[in-house]
Amino acid sequence: MEKEKITFKDKAKGKTLTEKSLKNSLDDIAQKYGQKFKYTEFINDNKIHKLNDNQNAIYIYTYKPGNIPLKIGIVGPKSNPRLNYQHLNKKSCNSNLAAKLDKTKEIFKELTNLPDNPGSWIKENCNRFIIIYENLDIYERNLVESILHYHFKPIYEGLNVSLLKKEFDL
Repeated sequence: MEKEKITFKDKAKGKTLTEKSLKNSLDDIAQKYGQKFKYTEFINDNKIHKLNDNQNAIYIYTYKPGNIPLKIGIVGPKSNPRLNYQHLNKKSCNSNLAAKLDKTKEIFKELTNLPDNPGSWIKENCNRFIIIYENLDIYERNLVESILHYHFKPIYEGLNVSLLKKEFDL
């Protein structure tokens, strides 16, 4: 008999990400590390955004029902394709959300009807938050990204499918 699939909620273990909780975490970072870490723009949509030469961003994908964090990443001013397209096409690069969803469709209930290329599913079922900063260097971006990973523990960061199957006895 085949094991029942798990849900994103099972894996997230109660971790959710709302706009308010995210903004609170970002404000805490700015308070602790200085005003340079104060974001200049906060966006919650799936539209195309172009970063200017002095801008960089943290992006976060959440599964809409339950606001479950799936993926957190950083981009610099020369990474607009990463920010806008690569996570929607499983063949676009080595590490992207579409490919990770595809690799786990046999595990998670939410992915039972995932299309062959999950980009449309991501646009329909996920929120994308973009937090824009001015003039953060790579180390500062990495710090913010790491703190957000720690706070929200996104499902597809460091996910090892074999370990996941073992954890849930699949």
